[in-house]
Amino acid sequence: MKLVLVNSIGPMGCACTCSIIEHLGYINLPVRKRQLTQYVLGKKDLSDNYFKKRTLELINIFSMPQKTGGNSVFDRELNLPKQLYDKNLIKNELDFFMNKKYSNISDMYFDSMTLFNKATIYKKKILKPLGSIEQIIDIHNFYNFNIYEKYKEHFKDIVFINLDRNFFTWISAISGQNFMRDKLSFNDLKFGLIKYYDLYLNHINYFEKLKGYNYKFEEIFLPNTKSFIKDLCLKFYSKEIANYELLTYDSYGHMYDYNSQFTYQDQFLQFLSDKSINFAKYVIQKYNNGNKFLSFLCQLLFQFFYLRDLLVFRKKNKKVIKHEISKEDFYSDIKRNDYKKKF
Repeated sequence: MKLVLVNSIGPMGCACTCSIIEHLGYINLPVRKRQLTQYVLGKKDLSDNYFKKRTLELINIFSMPQKTGGNSVFDRELNLPKQLYDKNLIKNELDFFMNKKYSNISDMYFDSMTLFNKATIYKKKILKPLGSIEQIIDIHNFYNFNIYEKYKEHFKDIVFINLDRNFFTWISAISGQNFMRDKLSFNDLKFGLIKYYDLYLNHINYFEKLKGYNYKFEEIFLPNTKSFIKDLCLKFYSKEIANYELLTYDSYGHMYDYNSQFTYQDQFLQFLSDKSINFAKYVIQKYNNGNKFLSFLCQLLFQFFYLRDLLVFRKKNKKVIKHEISKEDFYSDIKRNDYKKKF
């Protein structure tokens, strides 16, 4: 089976990309954070059982109604909780999986994805999967440029899909996720601009080493989606997806029609203000020019801009945060009241 590794960090169109590849015959499910890369690099041993325990945890969690998925920060709040899996469908296979002693991560990984696929109840199962999609979000943490070769050693048939996005729209979207939280934590109140920039650069620097297919955020969404789908079909040596405009697409556990999935919903919204973005550009310019001290001082001042935007956003969208408005009414409001209006 083929392992498809979609490499992204934060909001870069990962779920949309995976939802297309799924229609080429690959298992695509909301399964993350099982430390697969650590097993591949030999930092974790198969005998430690973390991968199995996390697999069981995810099956148990999503066998109960949970709030998950969404094609925008608002949908994630406004969508109703739903059950993704029925663990009773795989009770015997799950026991066998938990007790089996594996000699390689590949067999354990694909067996686990087969279990998730069999337990899935919120959409059609993949009947004869060609492989599985892994949304990989931690490659840049390891500073190991041999990751491609290591994955190749363990999985044989792999392909990397690398996603990129403009840095400033990316941090704005990340800020939006922070702003939207029902209960703010201390971490939501601070924003390490330079830390995020270094993280972003590390992500981009891995593209060449991963020998994969590189796409930009804008290529995924309408009006470019048709070309994007055709290109993926070519890359996977697959015939074109029939009637792709009539299909449904999975956004990390929530299903959408074609237009809803590939319309960039958050285009109507502004998270970081223009003043904040312009100041962030100034900070990064100083950082790139080698003026580290000034850039770090300016980063502290950026915190003021960030907090101001957070307060403005939460005041404007308090009905959503408090779940006092339906999704339909919300999107009607933002089109009618021009939520793109500058702060």
